[in-house]
Amino acid sequence: MKVWPVGWMLVAAVCLAFGTGVAAEAGAGAEKSNGTAAAEPAPEAKAPPKRREIPEAERSRIEKQITDAGEKLTAIQEEELELSIKVLTAESNALGRVEDRKKLKDALTKGSTSQDVVDYRNVMLACAQQWQMMESKYAAVHRSLRHLEQKRGGMPEDLKSSAEKMAARVLKNRRSCLEKVATLYDKLTDDKRLLATYVAIYQMLPEDLANLNHMTTLYRKMGDYKQALALYTDIYRQSPKDLGNLRNIAAMYEKLGDYKKAFALYTDIYRQSPKDFENLRNMAAMYEKLGDYKKALEKYKEADEQRREDVTNTTDLGRMYAKLGAYQQAVAAYDKVAKKILGDIGWEKKLAGLYEEAGALQKALTLYLKASEALSPEQRGEDKNLKQAIGRLKRKLRGQ
Repeated sequence: MKVWPVGWMLVAAVCLAFGTGVAAEAGAGAEKSNGTAAAEPAPEAKAPPKRREIPEAERSRIEKQITDAGEKLTAIQEEELELSIKVLTAESNALGRVEDRKKLKDALTKGSTSQDVVDYRNVMLACAQQWQMMESKYAAVHRSLRHLEQKRGGMPEDLKSSAEKMAARVLKNRRSCLEKVATLYDKLTDDKRLLATYVAIYQMLPEDLANLNHMTTLYRKMGDYKQALALYTDIYRQSPKDLGNLRNIAAMYEKLGDYKKAFALYTDIYRQSPKDFENLRNMAAMYEKLGDYKKALEKYKEADEQRREDVTNTTDLGRMYAKLGAYQQAVAAYDKVAKKILGDIGWEKKLAGLYEEAGALQKALTLYLKASEALSPEQRGEDKNLKQAIGRLKRKLRGQ
């Protein structure tokens, strides 16, 4: 399902407002009579607006439609409560039959054909379908109220207000049902069905920020950066003071390869908020992509001043030093990281590789050995890259 186009580019516009006031001179060379100024005529009193009236039979018919909608809404809400209990029970029972719950999400993502995983998936899909059917019941009530919407211009204000309030209540329930559907698809890691559900909410509530953010997250995950850009632009129009929205737009231009627009936006954010940590890192990464390592280093340094405890930024700072041949400073940065990532095998292997690139072979070997010791014998045997790295470093150190 595809979202209708909402614009591909962020257009910056500066609006100049010109006021055209016409000053009317009153009493210039005022006429005087018997030594007093002429009295100004009193403004005519405006007649109160006429109350819109409709035939009594028509009023009764509309009132009945609104009342009927309210009664249907109440009845469906009672059904919804019962369904909530049934779905929770079914989901709990299905989860209880899963042999390894810790690996369930991974198994679902990989499309496991294990019977317990297949049964769980089927139960969750059935629950999602029931919530969709519940939403369709609310939708039927909503449609009946839409017929009244067409006549609101000719309805008395009291009836118009009642119809609007009832429609808002129904819409809220429709959204709630679809959110429950989305939660189930999210648990199944079914991104396509999840996105289709968010799109359905978008079609009802195109300005719902929470839903727009859900959609952008999925479009980014699925690699559809054009759609993500369009929606981020929509979000920015609603909240132009939130620089995070502008940063997201810049990131999408970067993903689409339009570095000029991306960098222009990052620069604009920098002017408005020079201490924005994420933006400083984005600018540094852009300079790095363009091969300007000196400027990248400057921005990583600025980011480091904002968050000295951030191991990712400290690591990137070290990498830039290494790219510029300043290996001593690179190793000093890596040493700071090493104190913070003890016991994290992934980080230990990554940092070991960086130490090796910077020529700190003994430190690299020490980290590789720590990582190896933390693995089980089976894992150690499977990690061929780790074994090769240890052997390579031992040979290099023997040759020194």
